[in-house]
Amino acid sequence: MSRVKEWEDMGVGTQQGGGGRYGEKDFKEARLKLTAAPEGARYRVRILGKAISYMAHYAEKKNPKTNERQKAAFPDAEESNRFTRVCTDEEAASENRQTHCPWCRLGYIARPRFLLNVVDYADTDDDGDPKIKFIEIPKIAAQELAEWYRSNKEDYPGGPGDMEGEALDFVFTVVGKPGGEGGTTKYSVTATGKPKMLSQGIISAIKKLNPNAQTPEQTMALYDLEKLCQPTYMPSKHQRDKFNGELIDKLPRNDPEAQDESEEKPRAKPQPTDDDDAPAVKPAPAVDDDDEDIDKIFGTTVHKSPVLADEADKEDVKKPVDDDGLDIESAKSEVKW
Repeated sequence: MSRVKEWEDMGVGTQQGGGGRYGEKDFKEARLKLTAAPEGARYRVRILGKAISYMAHYAEKKNPKTNERQKAAFPDAEESNRFTRVCTDEEAASENRQTHCPWCRLGYIARPRFLLNVVDYADTDDDGDPKIKFIEIPKIAAQELAEWYRSNKEDYPGGPGDMEGEALDFVFTVVGKPGGEGGTTKYSVTATGKPKMLSQGIISAIKKLNPNAQTPEQTMALYDLEKLCQPTYMPSKHQRDKFNGELIDKLPRNDPEAQDESEEKPRAKPQPTDDDDAPAVKPAPAVDDDDEDIDKIFGTTVHKSPVLADEADKEDVKKPVDDDGLDIESAKSEVKW
């Protein structure tokens, strides 16, 4: 299950199982996609609230002889154009037990990812208020935020996403080829600007997310990131094909093939298949620490060319402006991953 993460505990969790909308809003409107650029694409945002973690399996496996990653199509690739499948049993490792996640058992590489609500200063609405978005970041960027908090928690006890006290903006810099293809992608995360409370423009933008709110809490509700963090279950027919006719992972009731399955039916012991798709069972997902910016979980496109707002320290940002006056190079901690 997805988990809200404390800033000092940026671990791993899960992600969504499909679709292209959040409520009535299309993902391409609600998501700020951090796309790399050779010269370094920079995104200045204010973080809102805490992160949600998830574990995503990619269509890759490791060659047992060379330990190199190799492309490996998902069993249901012809039925789903999603780039990832979300681990359905990521607690197996911490509980020191056999995993029942079919993606894990088939050896698909897993990588931790994190979701955050943010203020996108570079995109404003008709009233001049900056839009509320969500971003997806890799482990290395989440760790940089955690390290920043450990070093600054006395001054910022509410963390990078404090919504009640003063907080700073953060600049995410992504260097590499767009889409992470053909080379290494580098992330850096830098605090910038002056500490400030939420501006009236930001508060107004949050309220616009909740036109039917009836309580103060509902009025200031952000995107429910846990709705984007649900496990991806392998269809019954593919489980049976890969695991000698057995259904090893409990499917949700919206799977037509799962209607006749007994709730009490014990999980079958994993068996190797003739095509060697099912390696020896491991108690945990095959986590790949040699991460890369594939970043195509939601299948959306970036909303515009990335820019920064050097006016972001003002109470209300009315339009995106160039960042020529912003010097982040001396302060950033660039990490190659």
